Amino acid sequence: MTFRVATLLAAALVVVPAAPAYGANDTRLKRQMSALVNNDEGPLGIVVTIRRGSRTKILTVGAGSVNPRRAPRYRDHMRIASVAKAFSGAVALRLVGERKLSLGDTIGKVRPDLPAAWKNVTVRQLLNHTSGLPDYTESAGFANQFQTDPGRV
Repeated sequence: MTFRVATLLAAALVVVPAAPAYGANDTRLKRQMSALVNNDEGPLGIVVTIRRGSRTKILTVGAGSVNPRRAPRYRDHMRIASVAKAFSGAVALRLVGERKLSLGDTIGKVRPDLPAAWKNVTVRQLLNHTSGLPDYTESAGFANQFQTDPGRV
C-alpha cells in the first residue's frame, strides 16, 4: 500500500509542473489534486508550491494531520526515504529534456560548493548508481544519529 501511495504521489508531482498555475487554472489543478486525494490508494493530503518569477502560489487539498485533523501546511514534512530517488530522477531527466542539464555534466560543474572528491562524478553516474560515492547510511555518524535522534533532519 505504501508503495502505491508513493507511486501515485510521484506521478502527481511529475504532472503538476506542466499544469497552468494561476487564476481560473487553480480550480483545474485543485480538482486534479482532489481526485488524487479521494482515490482509495491516494495520499491523505497534498501541498503544491508553484513558483513563477517572483510569484509563489501554494495550493493544498486534504488533510495534513489525522489527529487532530487539519489541512496540510506548506511547512509540513514527511520522510520519503528511497522514494526520493524517483523524484530526483524525474527532475534531473526533465532538466536534461529542457537542455538545462546534461547527463555528462559533473557535480563540480553543477554544484562546485560540494566536496572536491565528488567533482568528477556525472549526472549519468548518479542516476544509474555507478558514481562510486559512499553510502552515507554506512557511516558511524549516521548510525549514531539514527539511534540517538531518529527524528532529526
